[in-house]
Amino acid sequence: MPSIGAIIERWGIECVILDLDGTLVDTLGIHVEAFVRVAKEIGADVPVELIEQNMGRTAADVLRAIVPEISESELAFYAKRKEDVLAQLLGEVRPLPGAAELLKELKRLGLPVVLASSTTLENVEKILKASGLAGFFERMVTAEDVAEGKPNPDVFVKAAAKGGASTSKSLVIGDSIHDVAAAMAAGCFTIAVASGKHTVDQLRGLKPNLVAKELAELL
Repeated sequence: MPSIGAIIERWGIECVILDLDGTLVDTLGIHVEAFVRVAKEIGADVPVELIEQNMGRTAADVLRAIVPEISESELAFYAKRKEDVLAQLLGEVRPLPGAAELLKELKRLGLPVVLASSTTLENVEKILKASGLAGFFERMVTAEDVAEGKPNPDVFVKAAAKGGASTSKSLVIGDSIHDVAAAMAAGCFTIAVASGKHTVDQLRGLKPNLVAKELAELL
């Protein structure tokens, strides 16, 4: 696997866009637990595997997928409820292997780095602070900034714009099939990292530019 510096030079990258949950920080288990609790409040017993396969999407989109009978009038309330439960569960959040080192290397290289997350801004800020990664991000796109979440490409189109680059000169690094689908639809270069709930084979099936098992492989 070539280093991130070599990749950036070879592909002519002008902006790097990073997903948060499951890519930089080990928070997916907390998100899953929050969805399990909210689904039970709605009256649904949802398999954990179904929730895991929908990770990377907005809370509203995940709820639509795991509780199909939910009404649109209930959706906004329970999507907000999920974020509230998540905030209560956030304790010590740890960066995934290679995350801090990758961010330091990107800072050294001097490229714009943008965070693009399906989580709300409030919880993104809490996660970044708890994980010690807050100082790396001046530019962010969060759930409130897009009308439609991943796999819709809007989040990455907006992130590239915040980084001052075209999508064709932007690199997205994410852990979910929804990250990969959205990034490819936006026209970005894409590196999938199997540090979340999707396997190497699942990610490779979408044909991103590269697939890594963890961020440390890019160093």
